[in-house]
Amino acid sequence: MAPDCDFWISVARGEHRWRRRDLLVFSRWVSSQADYGRRTYGVEIHDGILKPGMFPPASFDFITMWEVLEHVTDPGALLRLVHELLTPDGVFVMSYPDFRGTMSRILGNRWPFWLSVHLLYYDRKSIVRQLAACGFQSDTLMPYWPVLELGYMCERAAVYVPPARWLRSLVTTVGLYRTLVAFNMSQTVVIARKST
Repeated sequence: MAPDCDFWISVARGEHRWRRRDLLVFSRWVSSQADYGRRTYGVEIHDGILKPGMFPPASFDFITMWEVLEHVTDPGALLRLVHELLTPDGVFVMSYPDFRGTMSRILGNRWPFWLSVHLLYYDRKSIVRQLAACGFQSDTLMPYWPVLELGYMCERAAVYVPPARWLRSLVTTVGLYRTLVAFNMSQTVVIARKST
């Protein structure tokens, strides 16, 4: 699991169809988090973003982007680059917050993904269209359930629902602050391949 970070683009590099696996990570982590990832997981981490010309075409079997696309000024350019870097039978997995998902509709203006750092918002139809325009076929769309500590979730919830402050105190008092909890706030995973 990646440390908490703003942008997470991982690129798996394989030869002979998954016999050799390398993981490259492009991230906007602060350097201490990047150093932690390098030391702890032995992962090659590049501070910055994936750019054209860094790798030859068809270099990767598998590319993931976790909640990245909504932060990018030109998502089409990034997706075309991902398409170019994938092998013909490569797999692309990405996640995004769906602004028309169940929790976003229930929470309305209190949905935590209405953020100034989100330049774009997608729903299922618009993400499939965006991917198709960049040469991808979306095979699967499904809910994404990230895992966070219960205490952190209570802290974040208090920003949107002030009475949740007492819940954080209770969770801390009974020793559940670090308990991991899966949640979904309309985040969605897409599994896509190059269109045939």
